[in-house]
Amino acid sequence: MLSRPQGFTRTHRLPDLTGMSLPSIYRLERRRQFPRIIKFTPGGRASGVLTAELSDYLAARARGEEWTQPAHDTTGDAA
Repeated sequence: MLSRPQGFTRTHRLPDLTGMSLPSIYRLERRRQFPRIIKFTPGGRASGVLTAELSDYLAARARGEEWTQPAHDTTGDAA
């Protein structure tokens, strides 16, 4: 199985890539129906989503399927 490189898509690009407004994206993200938006630095303004998760989301939506955020490790421990 090939692994995908981890990259980020900046939040300000999401409306062009998804066709949705930022408020709609934030609302879906809060409901765990859009990839998790990650702040690049604590208290910073720059943020984005994992490109692999965004690709999975867009592919699921193109198939007419619902998408739910995968569980993320919030403990900081590597599995």
